[in-house]
Amino acid sequence: MLLNTNKTLDPQIEEWINEDYPTNPYYREQLTYNCPSGNMVRSKSETFIDIVLCQKNIPFRYEYELKIGNNTFYPDFTIMHPISKEIIYWEHLGKMDNPEYFRKALAKIKVYHDNGIFAGQNLILTFESKTHPFTYNEAEAALVQMNL
Repeated sequence: MLLNTNKTLDPQIEEWINEDYPTNPYYREQLTYNCPSGNMVRSKSETFIDIVLCQKNIPFRYEYELKIGNNTFYPDFTIMHPISKEIIYWEHLGKMDNPEYFRKALAKIKVYHDNGIFAGQNLILTFESKTHPFTYNEAEAALVQMNL
C-alpha cells in the first residue's frame, strides 16, 4: 500500500504491493479506523503508523499472514524496504499494562527472535499503555531508527 503513487515504482515493489495476500481473518469487527491508505485498522496508534508509512512512501501490507513453524502470526505491518527490498515487520503492542497481553507479547517476540526476526534489524517494536499512549511522533521516530 502506498499513498503517493505518482512516483515510478520498482517493478518488484509494484508487484508486491498489487498482489493479493492472506490477512488476519479474526475480529474483523474491530477494524474501525479508516486510514488515508484505504486500510481499515484496529486502533488510533495503527492509524498513525499507516499514515507515516504512506507519507514516507514506504510499501507495506497490513496484518499480512506470517507462518513460522506451526505458528501463524499477523504482524501489524509488513514493510518492504524501498531500496534493499528487505522485509521488515512492525508490531505495535498497545496494551502493555495488561499482564496477559504483556505475557503473550513477550512470547511472540521470543518466537520472532528464535526465527531470525530481531528488533532493530528486521522488526520494529512500538509500545503503549493507558498511562503512556503512542503518538504520531513516536511512529515517525521508529522509522528514523530503522533508517527508513
